[in-house]
Amino acid sequence: MNSIGDVVRCCKQYCDEIIVVDDGSTDGTCAVSEAAGAMVIRNKTNKGIVKSTEIGLQAASGEIIVTLDADGQHDASEIPVMVRPIAQDVADLVLGKRNDDRPLSEHVISGICNLRVKCDDVGSGYRAFRRDLAHEIRLWGFCLCGSLVLEAQRRGARIVEVSIEIRPRSFGKSHWSSPLSRGTTHCKQAILLLHYICKGNLSERDQEGLPNETSPSKQP
Repeated sequence: MNSIGDVVRCCKQYCDEIIVVDDGSTDGTCAVSEAAGAMVIRNKTNKGIVKSTEIGLQAASGEIIVTLDADGQHDASEIPVMVRPIAQDVADLVLGKRNDDRPLSEHVISGICNLRVKCDDVGSGYRAFRRDLAHEIRLWGFCLCGSLVLEAQRRGARIVEVSIEIRPRSFGKSHWSSPLSRGTTHCKQAILLLHYICKGNLSERDQEGLPNETSPSKQP
């Protein structure tokens, strides 16, 4: 909550519309975001990052839609760099490639996804979408690592990566309760991705069998 106001104000320099998906928080995120100039969609209960991201993408109206984390680690001044490949009509999805040390579990997921699509950082939360892709893409999984990229690739999206900087966290703490929690989620996600790659997609029945993930959403 301490960082969200600054994130919204920074984004206003580069965006015509800012949407914050408040995923059932009780810390004043909604009021702070609205005061900073964002439109807030408030989930009555915690729906997790997968569903919350889908809600935000569906609600956005811009020709190019950007997602970024609300904890201040993504630099809003890099939005022009993120959207440029789409504006130049060479991409439909742009991924912000992190240069910091990522956990081993994310590298494993990236390796699995590379069986289908060549991307180095498939777990980045800094993304830019062409509007039609953002509105059509179906999100699933225990988290968004890999699944979003594979779903975009299945829909024929052109995917480009650009390097971004990750800033130190100024406030709060990671939504992962512990490295074990993150590793467990990523392990389940890796198994799901292998299942997806082997079958070619996930049927609606497969998706209905997935438990609702409840990791707090951090993305406006």
